[in-house]
Amino acid sequence: MLNPKLKPKDRVRLLYMDGESLTPNTWGTVKSVYNVFGSDDYSVVWDDGDKDNVGEKISQLNLISETDAWDFGGREEKPIEEKWSKKYKKNIDCKNPKGFSQKAHCQGRNKITENNDMDTFIRNADVIKYFKINGKNYFVDLVRFLKLLREVSLVNMFQSAPFLYMGREYIDRHYGDQVMNNEEKFQELLDEADNVRTIMIMVTMELVNDKYDINSSAYDNDDEDDKDENQDKVLQLVNKHIKTLASKVFQIYLQSF
Repeated sequence: MLNPKLKPKDRVRLLYMDGESLTPNTWGTVKSVYNVFGSDDYSVVWDDGDKDNVGEKISQLNLISETDAWDFGGREEKPIEEKWSKKYKKNIDCKNPKGFSQKAHCQGRNKITENNDMDTFIRNADVIKYFKINGKNYFVDLVRFLKLLREVSLVNMFQSAPFLYMGREYIDRHYGDQVMNNEEKFQELLDEADNVRTIMIMVTMELVNDKYDINSSAYDNDDEDDKDENQDKVLQLVNKHIKTLASKVFQIYLQSF
């Protein structure tokens, strides 16, 4: 099973980690679990051991649900006595379920739908609240920027999220030659780009500090090696979660504007 739910003290095998030097098949022990925008991420101490034996510590890097892959290393699943096919479950008429099993299935399906709707609401509220800083709502700056991007038509709008953290120089260098019309709007976009990137970094830092509770340990440690490791951990989390945050901001924009 790929990316199973983990709990503290679980042994986990790395399959892929985005942008890091850890090799596949490295084993680690889960230290703690964090929920970020509805997704579980994990603090893991990686070592040179195997599934059943903890070895010498290699590093401590987080598993990020959005970008990384892991498993339990071939742990056998419990046998299932009765397994319905996807086609069978899809064809169940929950307006008129037949028998106890179908009724139970439909109750579960309805519950999942209700939970997903609530999760979406909570996540959206959770995202937007981080953009309200010192009485100002910086989310409106992102909306204005995305509207400008749509007017300039540099890319398909579904490719817009990364522009929220690219910055002026990158956008101008890689997309400036593609502007055929709306040059004035493109200049407005460039003028906003660094401000939007700063907002994204600021909010992502706040999110990381809040969700992972590492603000004090990252900067107030007297041990220089520990301080460097903690700061690297903060940067890793910011680099990964700024992509998640940008995607979420764009999803809210699509739903609302």
